[in-house]
Amino acid sequence: MPSADLVALNLDGTLKWRNEGIANDWVHSSPAIGENGVVYIGSTSADSTPYGYLYAFGEGNRPPDRPIISGDTDGEFGESYNYTFISTDYEGSDLWYYIEWGDDTFEDWLGPYSSGQEITVSHTWDKRGTFVVRAKAKDTFDAESYWGTLEVSMPVDQPVYSFPLLQRLLERFPNVFPILRHLIDL
Repeated sequence: MPSADLVALNLDGTLKWRNEGIANDWVHSSPAIGENGVVYIGSTSADSTPYGYLYAFGEGNRPPDRPIISGDTDGEFGESYNYTFISTDYEGSDLWYYIEWGDDTFEDWLGPYSSGQEITVSHTWDKRGTFVVRAKAKDTFDAESYWGTLEVSMPVDQPVYSFPLLQRLLERFPNVFPILRHLIDL
């Protein structure tokens, strides 16, 4: 009984892959190509039983790994900080990065970069607070990773020193030490 081969071609007409001998019977369905590049094709048996077969061929595209974000997790607002982002793609495709800084600003699909290449992006927060930096990577076929995150606090909380006796003296005699009063912001 003859067998059939299923082939996939690149856009330029060259052979991408071949699967030999997929069926010994007629194939009774048209192939369908999934978003990940996998070709699905069905067939039935020659004896007309209600059972059939579903074949899947090709190299499916997997999304990149979740980006790893590194950098300072606390600092002072108004200063620029560098953050590194790295992700890898199983198939080795180039990557683009989408970054949200947690302060309603973002970087829109930076790239392309090689899979596994570390990139550095700087950011300045213009207000106090705790922010969640989020990033995701996408590959050449638009498969997107899960979000990677890093929590950042601006500014670093400084310890508050309390001098109750000095504070009472300054409240009682407000004009005695104006420079000192200004320095401790009373």
